[in-house]
Amino acid sequence: MEVNPLITYVLFGYNQAHYVREAISAALTQTYSPLEIILSDDCSTDGTFDIMREAAASYSGPHKIILNRNERNRGVGAHVNRAFGLAHGEWIVTAASDDISDPDRCERVAELARKHPGAGAIGLGWRDIDDSGHPIEGKMLQRYIERRVVDPDPKVWLPQFRSGDFALWGMSVAWKTALIRRVPPLPPEMITEDEIYSFWAVLAGYSIVHDDVPKVSYRHHSANASGYIGTADLELIEKRRVGRAAINLNAWSYMMEITRNIPETIPGIPEDQRQVLLDILDRKIRSSRDSATW
Repeated sequence: MEVNPLITYVLFGYNQAHYVREAISAALTQTYSPLEIILSDDCSTDGTFDIMREAAASYSGPHKIILNRNERNRGVGAHVNRAFGLAHGEWIVTAASDDISDPDRCERVAELARKHPGAGAIGLGWRDIDDSGHPIEGKMLQRYIERRVVDPDPKVWLPQFRSGDFALWGMSVAWKTALIRRVPPLPPEMITEDEIYSFWAVLAGYSIVHDDVPKVSYRHHSANASGYIGTADLELIEKRRVGRAAINLNAWSYMMEITRNIPETIPGIPEDQRQVLLDILDRKIRSSRDSATW
């Protein structure tokens, strides 16, 4: 009889007291076992960690709970590094404290991991909800969802990277822990992780699995990084666009640095394809730099 591998579910929190109870409940009611749950707070000032601590203290279910609070606000990169360093599972499922995972989300990750043993990253489908948790009509970000596997052969993934149809989305992703342990930690100032680890996955010889089965409700509100604002305020919309461009500039600049200095322990990319990648990144960076101006 096959034994299920340990999976780690990391819930990241920072000043999301209004939403975090739903996110914690979704973590604690996961049907997969064995499961390790890390409730990690980046030194919130609104009571987010207090809610996490109360939930952990009152939980009596089968999952192991690890509680973490950073001693100071460290930002996305350093927070991810800290939480991932606490993980013991073979896969790390990530969740934001304003989103809601379906109870069988980790079950689906385990199913796809068994089906695709060469995968280093798995991204599930999602549904879009508004600030109050109601479904948003139309496709929204769901237009990016499709079922496919990105092969680590550069001739396969480079065209997808050029078009922008490449990386997984952080709200519904799971990372193979062996990949995380194999590559350098994120720079502390990094403000996104999904595109970075997707990039590392193919460089390290892993495939990326995109799944179209929705297992996460992604909440769109004025404070999240890529969600729907629901406003006709043109100034706010423009500020949001510029903020997204700044996130891309931050990520692509780091990816350029990675491409120029791939560690010897990583398979990497043939020299002729490396130059193609550098040219693609250069164009992305120049375009993003022009857009990230307000």
